[in-house]
Amino acid sequence: MMNRKETHESENFLSDNLPESILWRIRRSESKNFWYVEIIDSSMQTNADILHPCSTHEDVMTASKDALDKWKKNEKPRYSDYEDARFQIDVRDEVVGFGKIKTKLA
Repeated sequence: MMNRKETHESENFLSDNLPESILWRIRRSESKNFWYVEIIDSSMQTNADILHPCSTHEDVMTASKDALDKWKKNEKPRYSDYEDARFQIDVRDEVVGFGKIKTKLA
């Protein structure tokens, strides 16, 4: 199982930089050699071939910063770009949270 000390800084970073309506997810590969960070924004259109902003990296903080940058730029990667990584993710080993930035209702 994932050591929460490894992800604590990234959890805080994502929560502090995303609106409270946005879900983030940190997962580790089964081989423990990379992290997969995904930002799930229900306002972004996705389909079977287009994913929510995500990133993989050996360092969890780097993956978190990259995923956040993609979300800010409204970049949605193709499934084929992350297909190999998605099959290596241990879905039982994840941390999930929401952003903390309050948003005003129109």
